[in-house]
Amino acid sequence: MSAITSTVTSPIMELPAPIMELPVTSPDISDNHPANTPILEDYIQSKNNLPAKYAKFLQFGYFLLNHINSNSHTPLFDDHLIHHSLHLFNTTHNQIQFIHLFLQSSKSIHKTIRKTISIHKKNLAKNLGKPTVSPKPPSLPKKKSNKASKPSEVTTSEELGNNKDKKSKATNAVKEHIQSNNLILETNDNKEKEKKVKEVKEKEVKEKKEKEVKEKKEKKEKEVKEVKEKKEKKEKEVKEKKDKEVKEKKEKEVKQENDEDEEKEVSVFVYDDKQYLIDENNNVYDFESHDVIGSFANGVITFK
Repeated sequence: MSAITSTVTSPIMELPAPIMELPVTSPDISDNHPANTPILEDYIQSKNNLPAKYAKFLQFGYFLLNHINSNSHTPLFDDHLIHHSLHLFNTTHNQIQFIHLFLQSSKSIHKTIRKTISIHKKNLAKNLGKPTVSPKPPSLPKKKSNKASKPSEVTTSEELGNNKDKKSKATNAVKEHIQSNNLILETNDNKEKEKKVKEVKEKEVKEKKEKEVKEKKEKKEKEVKEVKEKKEKKEKEVKEKKDKEVKEKKEKEVKQENDEDEEKEVSVFVYDDKQYLIDENNNVYDFESHDVIGSFANGVITFK
């Protein structure tokens, strides 16, 4: 059976334009070529290291390029090309900018990879559907007996069985390859879904926390306001009560003064052998305290 081959045409992926690298390479500093430019001096004296979250991308790039070289008889990339491609001797700012270009194009890269895998699967399925060419059985001699022809028939059956087994193995291998690719894609999709779910959950937790803080703040402000209003109301009531008492006291004093200043004409009046005072309106007063104690009518004093 002919071997199954797959031709995968990768779609063209548009990436952002590369960073214009500063002239900060690894120069050979000697007496004839002193490194006295401001850019090189700043680069040499700089103690800023690339943060770990960015450094891991350069580390993987360095590993990948050297891994490709190690699997090739002739290295495909020399050290200068590797260092230049990874911006290894560039400034920290430009290295971060270079990695940001990758992060910005990650979606298009992911899309291109998925499309490439899809084309690869289609080609595998297409090649799998092609009929395999089995070897022709040897021609039998015309004058040979039936006994002589039996070994030839057995050989042909064995070859057909072997071809069938090979085709079955190839089919299983392709199926396993497709299942493996599907598993990788499914794993990536699950990771993306988990990431989105995690982001949504974190957002909900954050919003819930902010809401609780806001409600707590509003509740506290409301309580403070209620306490303040209650205090003001109480102070107002106390003040009004005090003002009322002062006013009543003052009115009473004025009334007493008016009562004392007012002179009424009374006469001595004897009733049941006891002296009283009586005015022209028949109001009866106590002889000593001069308080009104009743009224006189029809020859009888009606006491209050």
